[in-house]
Amino acid sequence: RDDIMDLERDRRYGGGARGGREEYDDSFLREALERKKLGEQHRSRSRERLDSESERSDWGRGPRGPPPLPMQPPSQPPPYSDNESVSSSKKSNLRKNGAVSRESLVV
Repeated sequence: RDDIMDLERDRRYGGGARGGREEYDDSFLREALERKKLGEQHRSRSRERLDSESERSDWGRGPRGPPPLPMQPPSQPPPYSDNESVSSSKKSNLRKNGAVSRESLVV
């Protein structure tokens, strides 16, 4: 569309007050990029330092997967009380994790 093209052209060859702003934007961008680069260098340096200091430096690099389970199977099902259904145990788990059930909101 023509009006959008006009806007683009105005933005590129911005006249008057706009022309001065372009340089400012550019320097600001350049500054931000430099700061970002410096931050990344610093971060990678500190990461290397942490790696060499810690004995867990290979943490997270090993083969992903569930932790190895103990070999003996559980001898009996987990201890549910007889009248407790799976869903009610799930509800109490949720409540432990900070979720609020609708019933508990009723005053």
